Amino acid sequence: WVSLHGFALNVDPDLRNYDAIVPCGITDAEATSVRRELGSAPPMSEAKRGVAEAFSHAFGYAGVDWVGIESLPARPAA
Repeated sequence: WVSLHGFALNVDPDLRNYDAIVPCGITDAEATSVRRELGSAPPMSEAKRGVAEAFSHAFGYAGVDWVGIESLPARPAA
C-alpha cells in the first residue's frame, strides 16, 4: 500500500515547463507550486526537511538520520 504513482513537490519551478503536462490524466487540472499556492516559497533546505519529516511521521519511521539532508540535490541528476 505504498504509492506506485510517485510523488513530487514543486517548490519554486518555472511552471511554464509544465504547460504540456496533464497531471494524472485530469484534463481540467494543472501543475502548481508552493510559491503559487502560498505566495512565497521556503528555501529548498526547509522544504526537503519538511517533506522528510512528514514522510517519516506518516510511515512510522523513527530515528531518521538527518545529517546531510540539506545537501541532497534539488532534483535527480540527469
